[in-house]
Amino acid sequence: MTEADRLRARREGRAVNGTVGLEHFDVGMAETLGATLQPNPDGDEEYYLAVPGVPYPPGHPGVPVYYENPEDAYGKWLKPCIFLVRESHSPALNRRMSGTMQYSAPAPGSQTRTLRGQQGVNQRVRRPQAMPVDLTYSLKVMADRRPFADALLQAILSRFPPDGMMALHDSLGDERTYDAFMEGFDPLDDIFDVGERTVGYNVTVRVEGEYDAYPETVVTTLHGALTLRPRGR
Repeated sequence: MTEADRLRARREGRAVNGTVGLEHFDVGMAETLGATLQPNPDGDEEYYLAVPGVPYPPGHPGVPVYYENPEDAYGKWLKPCIFLVRESHSPALNRRMSGTMQYSAPAPGSQTRTLRGQQGVNQRVRRPQAMPVDLTYSLKVMADRRPFADALLQAILSRFPPDGMMALHDSLGDERTYDAFMEGFDPLDDIFDVGERTVGYNVTVRVEGEYDAYPETVVTTLHGALTLRPRGR
């Protein structure tokens, strides 16, 4: 079986496929933005975005893209930069498909059985359809000059239009795409740094995603050949 055949089987639910969690969407947002992992001056890997016309912090290979939790205070950061904040996630019941399976594949160690001339396996591994969720992200632009903030805003809006998509890789490395909607952007000019003014924008993006919250189970499908007897005997 070729890799294309294996990928097709996973997408059609005939083979075990990968899972997605919140961390996959966080990484997918940064990579859809165009950021790449590169070493910082301390030797650690961080996400950086290349934006023409915007000066990078000294010693850094691009504009830093920081992850922040909404309940955390901002720590050490350098301008210009972009903060990627996952603000909220809630179930999307309008996209729920009750009773559907994400996949139903032969379980490891299962055996082939024949029933009424049809072959099948005696055990299958199944996983229910992932929980549909809406994830809201804030992309916060921080700069010390308006032209730099505007350039960063343009870079974000070019990747996240009002009706766009974001891509990620699941736990098996397969690419998945999801609808992503830019729902507005507002100025952050009332934020001040110590001794100098910081200008920026806050861009809100909503992703129609999913979350693999349900475990897979192994079910018995064929016990063996059936013996048919006339009724009443």
